[in-house]
Amino acid sequence: MNNIPGGYYEDWDAAELGPWGTNAQKTLTKMFSLWDLNIRKYLTAGSGVHDVIMQTYTGKPRVVAYLPNGPDPVSLALAEKYGRTFISYGPFLFSNPLPGTTIGVASLSDNVTIRVRLFSVNGLSKIEVYGKGGRIIQTIPLGTATFKDLEITIPVNQATNGTETGYIVLIAYDASNNRAINNSIWIDLNTLPVTTTITETVTETTTTTQTVTNTATTSVTVASTKTETTTYSTTLTTTQTLESVTTTTYTSTYTSEKIVTQTDYMVTGVVAIAFLAIGLGLSRILFRK
Repeated sequence: MNNIPGGYYEDWDAAELGPWGTNAQKTLTKMFSLWDLNIRKYLTAGSGVHDVIMQTYTGKPRVVAYLPNGPDPVSLALAEKYGRTFISYGPFLFSNPLPGTTIGVASLSDNVTIRVRLFSVNGLSKIEVYGKGGRIIQTIPLGTATFKDLEITIPVNQATNGTETGYIVLIAYDASNNRAINNSIWIDLNTLPVTTTITETVTETTTTTQTVTNTATTSVTVASTKTETTTYSTTLTTTQTLESVTTTTYTSTYTSEKIVTQTDYMVTGVVAIAFLAIGLGLSRILFRK
């Protein structure tokens, strides 16, 4: 029995509404009973789908949070903890003062005024104003407008049910009966307005880079070496002496005739002429060499 909607368990932060149905209605009814006891816990919402392409909605309902310092996990967690949220099944409901705020009043005869801005793409239908005990104080028709600004005046004795403390809860509907549920705005009798300070601790690391430039004068001595290359062109003349040795063979043919009737002188003369011819030939060969 230590859970919502079946019971109450101390160690929890918010009560979650899922897709609207029996359990969501029971959770809302249970929260009204806790608010009657001035237990300041708030509603949140959670839903999702497994196939975002085939489904009409990626989530219904959704929680809408007021994040004055911008979107980050810490701001969202603090907004949920202090009730600066509303739950939307379709319409949008913005209130001034914000949900989770405490309004101080002097007497039960006072009135409080809530400014409301409403949006719905399906067209708005009505807004219900709830007070202590989960009772409907007012129902305001909205026609079929997609946008509406309202100022709702609520008697304190109705919001508190004639006691010193109470609350106001707004529930808006669109033309398809989808809801937007504002978390409770608190009413305290004979007290000054209670201001809740939300402190966020942010740690920032700053890295400072300092660049120091030193000017230095450096003297450099450069030794220059000049190398000259001289190219000489030399013409080499080679004289080649070729010796050609030619061997010439001379063939001398002579006819020796034997004349029987010739005297010995004649024979001796023919032999002398032959030797003379051979000697001249040899001398010419030797001369050429």
